[in-house]
Order: sequence, then structure tokens, then C-alpha cells
Amino acid sequence: MWSRAQDHGDVPNLHFLPLQPEATHAAMLAEADAHLLPQRPGADGRCMPSKLMSILACGGPVVATAAPGSELARVVTQAGGLVVPHADAESLANVVTGLLADNGTRQGRVPKPEPMPNCI
Repeated sequence: MWSRAQDHGDVPNLHFLPLQPEATHAAMLAEADAHLLPQRPGADGRCMPSKLMSILACGGPVVATAAPGSELARVVTQAGGLVVPHADAESLANVVTGLLADNGTRQGRVPKPEPMPNCI
């Protein structure tokens, strides 16, 4: 990924970090301006991105590319995230631009759940 990013010249707001300690993982996820979950067409119904649960747990703003009616689209939408169709780069760009210009309205951010007692 780093080499592909370099192909696009200087991108001052893109940072690659080494693996971070588990203790800081949730805080880092919560600080993100947007979490993108691109799903390949045809993967609907075969898998759920494992990082989705961590993103939802920390209340991060999530945008998924998914087929309408797919399990991923349903989960993300019900959790308060945003979904755009596969291969619709313009819609994805518009949604991400909206998140970045959000100015505190928390659009696309998932409400943080109440702590669950006895949860491991």
C-alpha cells in the first residue's frame, strides 16, 4: 500500500503506522475521520469484514460499499453507518467528502454502545 500511495505523490494526510499496541487500538479507531469498508461485488453473503465489529464498537464513522439488501449493507445501515453501491466512485467520494465536512454532526458515526456487564 505504501508504494501505491507514493505513486500518487505527496499525500500529507496519509500516514502509515507500524502495528500498534492493543491498548491504543480502540482510541485510534475512534479518532478516524472515516472508516471505509469496500466489499468486492460478488462477495455479498460470503463474508463480513472482521474489522467492522471493532469500528462499530468504538463508534467510528463507517462507509461501506455493498450491494443493496446485502447483510453488510443491513448491518452498517442499522448501526447508523452509510452504504454506497459497489463501483460507484462518485457516490463514495461524495459521502466521504460529506463526512470530512461534517462539522460535528456525527453523520455516519455509530452511537457508542453502553458497556455490557460481565463482557469479556
